Amino acid sequence: LRLTRLRSPEEWKKAAEERRKARLEKKRQEEEEKRKREEEALKRAAEDPEYAREYARQKLEEQELEKEREKKLAELQAELAKVRYQQAQLAQELGLEGWDLSELGVESPEDLDPKRLRARLMQEVGDIDEDPTLKGGAGMVASRTIRTLTNRLKAVERNLVRELAHNHELRAQVLGEEAALSPEEVLDLSPEGGLGFRKRLQKEAEEKGATKGDIKREKERIAEERIVHLMETDPEKAEAVIRARELLRGMHMWARDLGRRVEAETKVDPAEVKRRAELVKAFLKASEEAKALEAALRRFNRDTEEAASKIQNRDPAAFRVEIEPLEDEEFLARLREDVAETARMELTKSFFDL
Repeated sequence: LRLTRLRSPEEWKKAAEERRKARLEKKRQEEEEKRKREEEALKRAAEDPEYAREYARQKLEEQELEKEREKKLAELQAELAKVRYQQAQLAQELGLEGWDLSELGVESPEDLDPKRLRARLMQEVGDIDEDPTLKGGAGMVASRTIRTLTNRLKAVERNLVRELAHNHELRAQVLGEEAALSPEEVLDLSPEGGLGFRKRLQKEAEEKGATKGDIKREKERIAEERIVHLMETDPEKAEAVIRARELLRGMHMWARDLGRRVEAETKVDPAEVKRRAELVKAFLKASEEAKALEAALRRFNRDTEEAASKIQNRDPAAFRVEIEPLEDEEFLARLREDVAETARMELTKSFFDL
């Protein structure tokens, strides 16, 4: 991929405006087609009593499905609000700056539910019958409030993952004692366009009796072979890889030494490290649950031909959204990958900053 030029702010703004107009035009066309279908159906119903009865039954069923959709949407939003509130509480317990919930005005999950927050704001300000713009204004304030808090929670998530990439003691408590990042994990030496089978193959090797030491030695052998190949095809890149591996090994050696010294001299309280690790783990796991709920809400609200077909065929599954609980092992596997990826990004940035 060759980057030839960057868009100017004006071009970004123009492209965004074009996308907005395209969405509005698509919505207008869909509404126009729906209106035409309704007119044709009503005209036919006026001439055919049997069709009129069937059409009335169909409309009632569609209304029931719409009620079910609204109910499910409210349940998903309420569940997401609970998870976000849990994250906010954990951020406060971690002692992070700017996360005093009393100052933020967040007293319960309802304060992070768009519908409930909007209703509360309208009650506090005045009567909606006296000012028809009140509902829209309250909705804008509620959306902006929740969006701002959500963005801050996502920033906390990124910072905690970055901390795990740098803090060996915390990483060991969250991911386990064997969570040290090896140079090969931080510096990905796999060929471009790799198929991503490394983790699966490692599991298969362990099932066939290979020890972690055997796997580590095999990884080292493969890495050396790739470096030899690079020396023949791209000597400069090979030298950079060798320097990077040596640098990383040195960094990990010093990290282990310094970690032992800090523990001996400053007497870091293991109970405090463990407490913080539990809070970090709970926060990041809640982040994964929030992402799953957000994805479900996006799928739930997406207006696709498939969903329209299900509604037309009166299929209750059109509004069914299932959220499976995240298993601890699955969460830790994802988190380990995120931490390793963050470490790789930090290393890449450090090379560019040299």
